[in-house]
Amino acid sequence: MTDLPPKEFKPLVKEFADSFKQFKQGGRPIKHEPLSPADQEELEAFTPDTYGPCTCGSGKKFKFCCKNGFKEIVFAMCAAQDGYLEQALRHMKEAEIKIGTTAEILCRYAICWSFSNRENSTKYLNEALKLNPNHPRTNYILGIEAVQDENFEAAITFYKRAIEHYPKEDKVHLNETYNNLGTAFYKTNNYIDAKAAWENALVLLPKDVMVTNNLFECIYNNPDVPKEIRVISPFILKFIEREN
Repeated sequence: MTDLPPKEFKPLVKEFADSFKQFKQGGRPIKHEPLSPADQEELEAFTPDTYGPCTCGSGKKFKFCCKNGFKEIVFAMCAAQDGYLEQALRHMKEAEIKIGTTAEILCRYAICWSFSNRENSTKYLNEALKLNPNHPRTNYILGIEAVQDENFEAAITFYKRAIEHYPKEDKVHLNETYNNLGTAFYKTNNYIDAKAAWENALVLLPKDVMVTNNLFECIYNNPDVPKEIRVISPFILKFIEREN
């Protein structure tokens, strides 16, 4: 994951693991209990590689891009999800001071506002696009909004752009984007592309229960899907962890 000496990297991982647990628990106090295998896999994939490409898609290494404000961003997301907007915005201001006004920062502000004020959220998303039209997270969020508006074709375009510009090493965000892309395809009765998107998501995070359920319930075991499409792709068989 990184070329830092283990004794130096361990505290960073522990701190992030605690932040991750808090995020998974909706921003509430951490329960000191082991993560599930699926959550552990997600944590390991989500833990940034200090010298790997930054997940914001800037092309810079994480160490020289968003790392300085990463903890503040994580806590901002936790607070926003739990309904503490002012606290979330304070964390984001701290991150902005450390990182600067980037597309990633503007997009994170948009996420904070999305829980209570879509107009403000949209304003920040538009500002993020002005700075970087290909910013992956902004396109991903716009995909989510397009689905909410039942504009599935627009959502597919946004999700594809996000996938194109997320670093290939960023398994977590690629996984969730492929999963949502699969849902958008499925809503348009495009079963072939929905299947392909969900299978790509499963390869990225094989323990993802939601993706596995989508594949079985919507494709493999769905009598409304043509029989030839319902066949599990050979390359995916080893990733399936439940019986058909």
